[in-house]
Amino acid sequence: VHSVLEAVTTPTGLVAALVIGGGSVQRQEAMLRSSPDIVVATPGRLIDHLRNLPSFTLQNLDVLCMDEADKLLELGFADELDLLVAQCPAERQTLLFSATLSDSVKRLASLSLINPVQFSIDTLMQLPPGLSREVIKVRSEDWAAEHKAKKEAAKNTQAQLDAKENKGKPAEETTEQKEEDP
Repeated sequence: VHSVLEAVTTPTGLVAALVIGGGSVQRQEAMLRSSPDIVVATPGRLIDHLRNLPSFTLQNLDVLCMDEADKLLELGFADELDLLVAQCPAERQTLLFSATLSDSVKRLASLSLINPVQFSIDTLMQLPPGLSREVIKVRSEDWAAEHKAKKEAAKNTQAQLDAKENKGKPAEETTEQKEEDP
C-alpha cells in the first residue's frame, strides 16, 4: 500500500510515512515529526508512537482510513482500533474497508462512522449498464500554496514542541537525539 501511495503522491508533493512494527522507531519518529500528509500504519505501532512521542497526535487528522477492517478485528485489534478512533477529531472523514460485514465490523462502523454510506461490489466486479469509472482531479487553484503554508505551520509548531520537549536536557543529549534521527 505504501509503495503504491508513494508513486501516486510523489508528483503532488504529498509525503507519506510508513509506521509499522519491525521498522526503525527512530526513523518513524523523525518522519512523524516532519508532519507527513499521509500515515500508513499498523494499529499497534501507531499507538506506540502516540504514547511515546508527546508531540505526535491525531488531532489534525482529516481522513481516517481503516483497510481490511475485518482482518484487523479477526487478529484481535478491536481495542486498538477503538482507541485510535477515540484519539481522532470528531470532524473527519472515515473510510472503512472490509471484505465481509461481520457483527464486529458493524460495531466498529457504528463507533467510527456518522451517516455511513455503504458501497458493495458483486463478485465479478461488473459495473451496471450506463455506469462508468473515472478519476477526477479536484483542487482549488491555490491548493499547492495552501498546502505548503499548512506544512510550514505544522513544521514550526513541531519545532516549538521539540524545543519545549528538549528544554532542560543537557546539550549533548539533545545533539545525540538529532544524530540518531535520519
